[in-house]
Order: sequence, then C-alpha cells, then structure tokens
Amino acid sequence: MEILNYTISYLLSGIFVSFILDLQQDHMTKKGIMEQEFRDNWGIAERLIVILLWPIAIIIFLKALLK
Repeated sequence: MEILNYTISYLLSGIFVSFILDLQQDHMTKKGIMEQEFRDNWGIAERLIVILLWPIAIIIFLKALLK
C-alpha cells in the first residue's frame, strides 16, 4: 500500500511539472522568446515523458532557462 502512495505522488508531481512547463512555454511563446514551431511540436508523447521522468526534465529545463 505504501508503494502505491509513492507511485501516485510521483505521477502527480510529474503532472504538476508538465503543467508548469506548458504554462511556461505559452508565456515564452507570447513574449517571442520561443518559436511557435517548437510549441506546436510539444505533444502528448513529450508530456508523458516529462510525467515519467520529471526530475530529469526539471534539470534540463533549468539548464536551458539559465543559459
């Protein structure tokens, strides 16, 4: 039962991170920082990868953001 709680927490955290990344991409697209073509390529497959591998996704996003 405890493993189920950890799994649900991990997946919910991934969903939250994916949501935040979507909001950030929308904001960056509206400001002209990110090209619309990149935003259009952000699909369900990429969202699922972020949900499953969100700790790595956060590190990659922060490195790109701070450049």
